Amino acid sequence: MNTQNFYTKSGIICPRLGVGCFAYGDTPNQWGPIADKEAVSIMLELYKRGLRVFDTADIYGFHKQYAGDPERDGFGESEKRLGQVIKEVGRENLFIATKGGRYRGFSEAGNFSQKPHERNFDPAYIREAFEKSCERLGTEYIDLYQLHGPQLKTEEQKEQALAALQVLIELQCEPGPQKLRYVGVSVNNISEAAWYLRFEMGGKGPDVIQMPYNMFQHKDAKLVFEMARDRDVALIAREPLAKGFLAGPRGKYTHDAWTSSTAFPGTLQKYLKRIARGLGHDPKQEESLEVAYHHLVDHVEKIVYILSTYDEDCDELEYNTLTQCALRFALTPDEITAVIPSISKPQHIDDCLGALRSYNHEEGDVGLHPFEFGALEDILFAKDADD
Repeated sequence: MNTQNFYTKSGIICPRLGVGCFAYGDTPNQWGPIADKEAVSIMLELYKRGLRVFDTADIYGFHKQYAGDPERDGFGESEKRLGQVIKEVGRENLFIATKGGRYRGFSEAGNFSQKPHERNFDPAYIREAFEKSCERLGTEYIDLYQLHGPQLKTEEQKEQALAALQVLIELQCEPGPQKLRYVGVSVNNISEAAWYLRFEMGGKGPDVIQMPYNMFQHKDAKLVFEMARDRDVALIAREPLAKGFLAGPRGKYTHDAWTSSTAFPGTLQKYLKRIARGLGHDPKQEESLEVAYHHLVDHVEKIVYILSTYDEDCDELEYNTLTQCALRFALTPDEITAVIPSISKPQHIDDCLGALRSYNHEEGDVGLHPFEFGALEDILFAKDADD
């Protein structure tokens, strides 16, 4: 059964649809920038509409006036804005997830994605980052704290990631009022999720793994699902809308829209590089990014065609935007505990929440309708459709 809610040890019953708070800082990106009042207003509206899971990070959000100020590094504005929501609705009513382990210097424009992120998973730094996140959020405890994308390319990096995880596990187990309820790691791809699921540290590994999972990125997911189920590890799916490629009623990107990769925001450029690499092309070459772009648009057009067909032919499918289909794809596996799209504009709220309407109200199924899944299967699981 694919239920609409999940139950946490904190006693909160949460809809499986949450929200990623990357866009709620003041950082120029493909979603914004979003002003302080607007960001808080959107989050409050999402709360009123039933969402309880908010996922942020200490690096999300930038205020240019603090550039170079040693006392205020300028980041963490998303956490601070979420802190305003906590004050408004009450800490006990929210499931708060955040992350640490990344930092960076300022570019002149303050763009989040213009420079590579520095990583610091030194145990002492992670403990300090956790305490600072608590301060910015205005809370004495955090439901889920995650290492933010440790690289696993070398043995040294792997050892450092495990040491940082151990610090969080020790923090979780400290006597007295609990400061940390769940320990997690936000990984860069599904293969890294499998790596974390293969080890245990004194019988204790991460409680939660957050990973990219969408119609374009699902290779090896079945293996991860099996391992997570066997180890009782929760999975959070991020980027369910594939950086906007799967957003909107019928998609927002077209073949004609391509001019060059530099015409797109930095976060989208990074995504095209990831897809190009998965297709076997050199992500440093402009022509490779163009191939990746048209590859994604081709698949979106096929998906939209099928959705349009089933809108007409299947009476059971009363709602069928591309956004909802993409979210319901991510919600289909029972092993996915929560799905966290970015919802950056008030007019997008209804579309995203429409994904929670069940096609089988008695059973509570909120994933893809079997007709949809069967029709989309050839596209979604074609050999070249994944990264």
